[in-house]
Amino acid sequence: MIIYVYGDIFYSPARVLVNPVNIVGTMGNGLAYDFKRFFPTMYESYRELCHDDRFQVGQLLLYRSAHKWVLNFPTKRHFRADSQLEYIEDGLKKFVRTYADQNITSVSFPALGTGSGHLNWDEVRPLMEAYLAPLPISVFIHLFDDDTPFANEQRNTRAMRSWLNGQPKIVSFKTFWKDLLKVVRSGADFHTLESHMPFEVVATEARGRQRLSLKITPKRQDSIFVAETQLRDLWQYIRRAGYILPQNLPAGLEEHADTILALLGELSTMRPVQLATVNSDTIIGLHYIPPIDHKGRGHEIEL
Repeated sequence: MIIYVYGDIFYSPARVLVNPVNIVGTMGNGLAYDFKRFFPTMYESYRELCHDDRFQVGQLLLYRSAHKWVLNFPTKRHFRADSQLEYIEDGLKKFVRTYADQNITSVSFPALGTGSGHLNWDEVRPLMEAYLAPLPISVFIHLFDDDTPFANEQRNTRAMRSWLNGQPKIVSFKTFWKDLLKVVRSGADFHTLESHMPFEVVATEARGRQRLSLKITPKRQDSIFVAETQLRDLWQYIRRAGYILPQNLPAGLEEHADTILALLGELSTMRPVQLATVNSDTIIGLHYIPPIDHKGRGHEIEL
């Protein structure tokens, strides 16, 4: 399944991030330059292969760190040249043949060859969908839009490098509930993300036989009761999915997605994001970004 994301590829929940490159060994601008800054060891390995003429169009170079992996994907030969559709198709064919052997279960692509590559997205999109949509893994394609209401904050190189090369923490349901309880009791005014409709939230803690729960009351509407079992299912889905689509909320909560997502969006690990599937319009969902534990080292594999 493909999910289109109007958000930063570097905070993607996917294990593998795709870096569009040339084969002369430079990452001087655009997205590739950011990959160079955040993965300097990866860049040195890539540059050496290019200078030794050991990296060509149609090949892929996979760099593994403790957290994120980088897949260098040639879309052009020289950095001054335009990207070519045939090069992109060669790389997509290679990815389809090799992703399973490399244990790739989730991947984030940019809109390959657009931007500084000067290809038309209307031509690139059907090509990417044809090869990637049938795959039984999570595929995210990141798009750029100046008009997105959830613009990325200014990147801090050191913080981003630590995030990308570190190890994500597994946040327990107990911690999730504790953070949610703090938000509910903060006195904040809650509003849905799209219609800005106000709502109130009351949290009940577990005591004796009483289980924890939420009571959500939109203005001039009936209250919504969310039981502990529903909350646990919801948290499992969030941790697994990374990008949270309203229609995919579990345990019947998709009917109340507007208030549920607005409440969760107040957590420090959640950010609103614009999402779309292949056959749907853009909608507002959430992006779960787990905290990072420590740094790790990486290595590369040629595909």
